[in-house]
Formats: sequence, C-alpha cells, structure tokens
Amino acid sequence: MNNLRILACLGLLLSFGSLAEQHSDDPEDYVTVGEWQFGVSIGLGQRSNPLLRSDDIPLLILPRIRYYGERWFLENLEFGYTLSDQPNFMVNAIATPGYDRLFFYRWDPSNFFIDIGGVAVDPTTNLSYINLAGLSTRRLAYLAGVELSGGIEQVEWQLQMLHDVTGVHDGSEIRLGLALNLDAGSWRNHIGAGATWKSEALVDYYYGIRQSEVTNGRHFYQGQATLNPYFKIAMTRPINEHWLYRMHLHYESLGSGITDSPIVQDDYVLTVFIGGDYHF
Repeated sequence: MNNLRILACLGLLLSFGSLAEQHSDDPEDYVTVGEWQFGVSIGLGQRSNPLLRSDDIPLLILPRIRYYGERWFLENLEFGYTLSDQPNFMVNAIATPGYDRLFFYRWDPSNFFIDIGGVAVDPTTNLSYINLAGLSTRRLAYLAGVELSGGIEQVEWQLQMLHDVTGVHDGSEIRLGLALNLDAGSWRNHIGAGATWKSEALVDYYYGIRQSEVTNGRHFYQGQATLNPYFKIAMTRPINEHWLYRMHLHYESLGSGITDSPIVQDDYVLTVFIGGDYHF
C-alpha cells in the first residue's frame, strides 16, 4: 500500500504541474471509422484490493482495443450500438462487464485493461487467505442497457443505466459521471467525478456471505444497495507518432452496503498507473 501511495503522490504532482503550461496531437483523439486500433500501456501501477487480507493488484502491461463503425463500436471489454448521434447528445445501447469480480480473481478479464486493472502475476484466488469455510464462486456478469452522453466545449457527462443480462445475479447498476478536459501545452488532462449505484442483488452476490459459506454464523451478511462516489485524473502527453506518456489515478469510495461485509477491510479502492502507451 505504501508503494501505491507513493505512485499516487507522484502522479498528482505531475498532473498538477502540467496544468501550469499552455494541445498537441494525441493519437487517441483520432478514430478512423471502420478501422481497428490496437495499443498497449507499459509501466508501473497498482489497484488496491479492499477484500480482507487480499493482495493489491499490480498493473504492468495493459492492452487497448478500439473499433468504431458507422453504428457499432468496441472499447476494450465494452461494446455497443449508437441509437442517436446529435452534435451535443448521444444515445447508445451498450454491454459492459461488471467490475466487482476482479477483486476475487486476479485473472478476471477486467484486470487486463487500463480503466480497471492490469496484468497480474499470481493466478491464485485472493480469498484463499480468508478464514471462512469457503466462498462459492463469484462469476463475471455482463451488464447491458442504455448510455446517454453529451458535452459542451471542455465539459462532458455520461449516464449509464444497466442490468445483468447473463443471469449471474440479476442486479443493476447506474453510473453517472462528469468530466472536464483541459489542455495545458503538450499535456492533455481529463478530470472527472461521479458515482455508481449498485443494487442489493448485485452487492449481495459479490460481498454477501451465505450461511453455507461460514463456520461461524456471526459472519453471515446480506449485502445492501449502495452508492460509490469516485474521482479520477488521467493525463497524457504525446512523445512521437506512436508513443505517449500516460498517468491514470482513480479513487473510489465504497458505500456501507459493501464495507459492512465481513470480507471487506477497506472503504476505498485506489488505482494508479504511470507509464507509456504504444499505438500500433
């Protein structure tokens, strides 16, 4: 955790320093319709794991995949279809993974992409360290629904209303975010804040403790619906045609519906990554 805090402080210093300068071409700004885009981030980072006596998740190599057609699009593990595209307003039908499972299994697919995690070095189940009779498998769920987004000048907003379509937990999520894009010289800064609401069914599936999973009935817990606010900073600076520098910091505060669980020891999740992006 100390290493994670050092990385976070370094990233913040770099990002705030960049705001003091006066846009350059960023490879991520340009998406050619009908063409696949591949990239990889290589660097040093970590995602804290709020589960009891579980190791943080190292972020070392982070692949990036993008495709935008006339209507269909793919961004890493998220894909969708554009229903309406107006100058300052867009409506998409989307499908996206639920990210709570990544804390339980390091080789969860969500741990391989910059927005959520990175390549892990140990395929073991984190919960093997917990002194409970044994938890049943927490499976990956895919959520689908409607995404509304828009923006004016440097300000962007996004609202996603999602429900489990894989029958894993039949829960729902509502994700709301607001972001400010600031150019400072050759630096591009993306500062965002928002919140994610998770339904009782979703929280209970991942963080609840069934009677059959514990030897001591006192550890039984039924998860409750909760609201997780977050804050994030992403900073990039092009180096040449293919390379750019990247810093990513994301802090999420966990609601009481999650933190009251016996298997959760921290009330936040902190993700930090500092490195370089290569665009093929």
